[in-house]
Amino acid sequence: MYHNCMSEHNIVLSLAGEQLAQERPIAKLVAKIWNDEEYYPAAYLRERQPESESETVTNELLASSFFTNMNPIDQSLVHKAFGLIGDTDEVLPSWAIEGDYSADTLFKSKDIVRRPLADPADGFLLAGAAALDVERIKPGFLDRATEFGFRTKLEFAMFIGASVLASKLRPFNYLTDAMIDGSSVRSEQTAGVTRVTTVGADLHGDFRLEQHEEYDDGALSPFGTPTKFAPTGHIIAARAYHHTEMEVLQTCLEHVHDVATPDEKQAFITQTSEALQSALSIERTIPVIRYGDFGAINAASYSLELAAYIKLHDSAEPFWGRKQRAYLPSGPGYDADLCIYSSEGVLHLINTEDPLAEAPTLQLSLRELPGFIAALVDQANQANGRTDAASLLGLISTYQALG
Repeated sequence: MYHNCMSEHNIVLSLAGEQLAQERPIAKLVAKIWNDEEYYPAAYLRERQPESESETVTNELLASSFFTNMNPIDQSLVHKAFGLIGDTDEVLPSWAIEGDYSADTLFKSKDIVRRPLADPADGFLLAGAAALDVERIKPGFLDRATEFGFRTKLEFAMFIGASVLASKLRPFNYLTDAMIDGSSVRSEQTAGVTRVTTVGADLHGDFRLEQHEEYDDGALSPFGTPTKFAPTGHIIAARAYHHTEMEVLQTCLEHVHDVATPDEKQAFITQTSEALQSALSIERTIPVIRYGDFGAINAASYSLELAAYIKLHDSAEPFWGRKQRAYLPSGPGYDADLCIYSSEGVLHLINTEDPLAEAPTLQLSLRELPGFIAALVDQANQANGRTDAASLLGLISTYQALG
């Protein structure tokens, strides 16, 4: 059965970490580690490994010159990191995600805005197990730690391991069957925390969504050390089948129509127009049409039908047929359809068999919808799915024309 979120957390780089990971020496090394046929799976995969493999990596790291030449403090941190690994009923320590500096304290310090719990899979990452791969592929590279702004080789090795995770083990590989690159919209949730929503399609052209948080300043590890990466918590994904973008767009428009004030509706129209203008101004190569039925629903009558349904029906109960929830088929092999509903001014999307289940949902606020709609059109403009951009723009135009 398909689940709409991952049970374990995944690693994201901070803004500074992303910039550093793009520097050529680090980027080339990360690519080599990933492509190396003998890389250590237990060091990077975000899932528990057989105990024998864990012991192999642990023993090799403890016997390496990387570990034996460490100062006692870093050696202690490595042992603490290995303490996270394995099955345990104990409550693990938490990371700390920092926001703005607090205005109410005597000493200058940052507020903690998130406290994601550590995961056993963090152990190899925080122990710097990436050093085993680095020393095999590019001996001596960790000696350049201070050149890249790290205080110790351990911090540098941790960052390289995090870069492998962040760049190569994206949740799409698990959740959306090798999703084609999509279009994203970013929205600040609180100081230092940004929600990223990505619209795209899988290799069959089926509709895909993903949402996760990113952090401006990295985090403090469970052991209090600063990092340029952090666990992102639950990664929410949603899926639907074939020509779905028109109905998803319709629910967005209907949500605005039902819950927004007149001023908010006008602001939505203005902001959506600006976001679309920006998205469509990006130069794109002529897209490769991957699917024989691409653009098959591009009909003015269909756009009019959807838009008129929004405008002309009683808005006391939102969504199609004025039902509380809309459902879109998720496709062959998946039991849970895509459920879309409105609650307290927020649009929720979730794949679930139980519409009343209290499970994490992919959420879009009113202020996020203009950027989301622009991303929806942009990915269609790249022919990532089966719906063409003209169909989506036609529905938006018809909705606006109906006043």
